[in-house]
Amino acid sequence: MLLKRHPELQGLASPKEAKEVVRAWQKQLMKSPKFGLALVVYSGVIGATAMAILVSIRRLFYFPSSMYGGVVGGITGGTGVIAINWFWRNRLRRYLREQLVARGQPICLKCGYDLRGQIEARCPECGTPCDPGLLRMSEE
Repeated sequence: MLLKRHPELQGLASPKEAKEVVRAWQKQLMKSPKFGLALVVYSGVIGATAMAILVSIRRLFYFPSSMYGGVVGGITGGTGVIAINWFWRNRLRRYLREQLVARGQPICLKCGYDLRGQIEARCPECGTPCDPGLLRMSEE
């Protein structure tokens, strides 16, 4: 499943190495205070917004007061899962690309384009500049 979502994993030497790289990323992410703070802030903002919307439309739709918590929790949790998945996936892709570059594979950090055979130190796919030394390493 991870290989379909993250083709960068195919650039690693073995499935075992791919699992190790993903585990290292997960440990790094869970230790990040920014990640925890982002979860708390996101939950607070979305929860408060959902509650404000429900209170403002209560005249249109009847919600018993006991349902407010469940509806707000469902909205906050559902959108939270989507947001975290998007955030995690994009950050993991960037991390995997950095790992491949560190192992000497010339790929664009932004889009993942394979830069082997390129003369100019710029990605032809997205236009992002790259390290010219990386292109020389791929020729050797």
